[in-house]
Amino acid sequence: MTPEDFKTRMTELIGKRPVKIWLTKTMGHRLDFIWSVGSAQLKQEETLVQGAKYFLVGQQVPDDLRPAIIDLFNEFINSDHVRDEPDEDRRLRLITG
Repeated sequence: MTPEDFKTRMTELIGKRPVKIWLTKTMGHRLDFIWSVGSAQLKQEETLVQGAKYFLVGQQVPDDLRPAIIDLFNEFINSDHVRDEPDEDRRLRLITG
């Protein structure tokens, strides 16, 4: 499952509920934004689940929706796309000479 496939399925899962979800990925000591779905909420965001260098962050996620979101995330991080993903080294390097 690619990140875009995951985004499409997450959009279908949350539907028109007032929920916001972000997918981020660790790159060194920072988190890079991949995508977001849903509408912005005036609630504190929280990390829903993490795995395989990815974090799923959400706002106003109802308790009855959390298991389905976590199951979908687990399906994504266990997919061939994520498992075969090369490690990226994006550290800044000093080039001399």
